[in-house]
Amino acid sequence: MSYNPDQPAAADEYYLASVQNSFFAAVFNTDRKSVVKQKRNGVSSDDLWIASWIGKIADIPAQRLLAQKRAQGEWSAILSSLSPTIKTQRNSLAQALKACVSKEFMAQAVVEDVFVHYSILDQRALRDLRNAGASNQELVIATLLSKKTGEIPQSIYLNVKNGMKTWGEYISLTQLSMDALRDEFFSMLNGAQG
Repeated sequence: MSYNPDQPAAADEYYLASVQNSFFAAVFNTDRKSVVKQKRNGVSSDDLWIASWIGKIADIPAQRLLAQKRAQGEWSAILSSLSPTIKTQRNSLAQALKACVSKEFMAQAVVEDVFVHYSILDQRALRDLRNAGASNQELVIATLLSKKTGEIPQSIYLNVKNGMKTWGEYISLTQLSMDALRDEFFSMLNGAQG
C-alpha cells in the first residue's frame, strides 16, 4: 500500500496498523513480521500489548501470559494476582491492574505506561490525546508524525479526526518509509532514554 493523492485516506488503516506494529517491534526488540504473524494467528493487539509489557515488567515470558489468557479467557485473575509484584511508573496502570478493568482499557493503560517509561510524551500531552479520542494506533502515529514535523501530536490527531488531513497525507509529507519505521522508533526510544 502507498499514498494516493486521488484517494488520500485509502491507505490510512494500513498506516495505522503498520506504524503500531513497528512501534511494538521496537519496544520489544522483535521484528514486525512476528507481530503480524501473531495477530494473524488470532492474538489481538490489546492482548499483545498487555502480555508483552506486563511480562517485561514482571519478568514473565509474554507467551506464558498469553497461554494463561487463552486458558482462562480473561485477564482479570491473571493481572490481579500479578499486580503486587509489578513496578510501574504510572499509578493509572497499577490502579487498572487492581481494578480488573476491561482489556481495552488495560491495553490503553499499558501503552501509556510505555510512553511514560520511555519519556516519549509527557502526561499532559498523553491526556490531551486521550481526551480528544485517540486510540492506541492513533496515539502512536500522531506521536511519530509530531517528532518528524514538529507539530503538536494533538493537533495532528485533530487534523485527521476533523478531515483536514489524512494519515496518508502526513506520511507522504514526512516521506516516512514503512520499511524503516522500526529504525525510526528505535531512534526515538534510544533518544528518549538518552
